[in-house]
Amino acid sequence: MQKFVISEGRRRQLSVVAVATVFIVVAAVLAGLVARSINTLTTTADAIDDGRARHAAAGALQSLRKHLGATVRDNAYWDDAF
Repeated sequence: MQKFVISEGRRRQLSVVAVATVFIVVAAVLAGLVARSINTLTTTADAIDDGRARHAAAGALQSLRKHLGATVRDNAYWDDAF
């Protein structure tokens, strides 16, 4: 039987490739996690902002209706004395 022998230089080269591969995989996983976190944050912030905008628009419409109703009532009660 022949024994398979790896030279020291080849072993060092394989070690460097293995460490570089692990580093790249870890960096890719971390980049993916950061991208997912940013995506979640922006989606949540957009949803909160949309809710606040709907609430503000509803309040503005309610205020407009109230003021418009008061104006119409005021104009409806005018008579010749005014």
